[in-house]
Amino acid sequence: MNKLNSLGIIGLGKMGSALSENILNNEISLSVFNRYNANEKMVIKNFINKNKKFKYLKGFQNLSQFINSLKKPRNIIILIPTGKIIDKLIKDLIPLLDKNDLIIDGGNSFYKDSIKRENLLKKNEIEFLDCGISGGKEGARYGPSIMIGGNKKNFKRIYPFFKKISAKDLQKKECCTYMGGIGSGHFVKMIHNGIEYGEMQLIVETFSILNLKYSYPEIVKFFEKLNDSVDNSFLLRSTISILKEKKSSKEYVVDEILDEAESKGTGLWASIEGLNFNQSNSVMISSLMARNLSSNKLLRKKYNIKRSSSKLKFDLKHIKKAFYISKCINHYQGIEIIRKAKVDFNWNIDLSEIARIWTNGCIIKSKLMIEISEILKKDENLMNNSKFFNSIKRGEDSLKTTLTLGINNNLALLSFSAAFNYWIAITSENSNANLIQAQRDFFGNHGYKNKKTNTIMNYPWKK
Repeated sequence: MNKLNSLGIIGLGKMGSALSENILNNEISLSVFNRYNANEKMVIKNFINKNKKFKYLKGFQNLSQFINSLKKPRNIIILIPTGKIIDKLIKDLIPLLDKNDLIIDGGNSFYKDSIKRENLLKKNEIEFLDCGISGGKEGARYGPSIMIGGNKKNFKRIYPFFKKISAKDLQKKECCTYMGGIGSGHFVKMIHNGIEYGEMQLIVETFSILNLKYSYPEIVKFFEKLNDSVDNSFLLRSTISILKEKKSSKEYVVDEILDEAESKGTGLWASIEGLNFNQSNSVMISSLMARNLSSNKLLRKKYNIKRSSSKLKFDLKHIKKAFYISKCINHYQGIEIIRKAKVDFNWNIDLSEIARIWTNGCIIKSKLMIEISEILKKDENLMNNSKFFNSIKRGEDSLKTTLTLGINNNLALLSFSAAFNYWIAITSENSNANLIQAQRDFFGNHGYKNKKTNTIMNYPWKK
């Protein structure tokens, strides 16, 4: 009789194949399934041949045979593109599965879709978890950061497997934890990606400033010094590697890449959901706007204006500080969205644990994240920590100087500007929003709150 396997994976794309190899290397018996079509005829055969040393690996192109190769209750991880294709797959799986079988969506699905899918599967007595997996192909292969949402009983069921394959933090503890109720795993991963967008753009804007004066090797040296400090991060190290890559003695790879940035759903979703939760996530929004602006090369070429620049006056200390405090603000804004969502959805999320599992295995792992995790153990509002708050306060003038440098040299520094304006806004007791409220009442009769009586009233404006 054939021995049944412990886990199943559907989808052998880059993430699916990498995670499958991670699972196999951790001595977990695995069945894999990939659809059979004109472009993917050899996917299963090639994967099996590559990993033929693992005797507990089985590959299938027939969904029913794949299901029957798994131990009951079955544990199945889906790693296919987001959207309607997942709904179709779930529809195909339902008649093949039994009560208490578990589906884990390990892709970047929208968290509200995960909530709908869980409700559908519950009607069919099938279990469901939403699982955010960060770290890209390398992370999936050697140890990702894993964020799991759903029923805690199901988390405990799958945890022994994910504990083995996840990255480990500095204390050798697994970078895998329970987020909260259904949707929370994909929600937290979505915000992770929003923070990622912001940090990538801040690095690019720092590069843009430095590139006014310095060569790539000189910029690399600056970034390497940053990476030896509190700014140490995976994204910074990646950028250093990119800027070193050459096709010849004179040609850099980055220079042959069209300057049109692409984006996927998570950055857009994170930006919109932040606003839906009444949060001012301006850095991630500005980074998305920067990508959108870059994406129309023809329009930029049509309206291109040749501008002269002022005499360059560089102080690298200011740029270093500006980068650091903008990063702090970006992280703060992202974590605040999660803090608000955990209350609204009644998710029992531990923000310190989220930051901890983001210290390794994921794209935004950094030295700053280690510090943030420790701060969040004491207070879930980062700005309540005097060290964190004052580090931003001390860098305010540096950020202002850096923005002035950008303005004088016609650089669009969208995310640096967003960080600066956010900081000024939240550290100013008085705003001009009273005039906004007056305008709303004037033309829309919306009313306003009287600051003396704390009551809502309308004023008979003279029109």
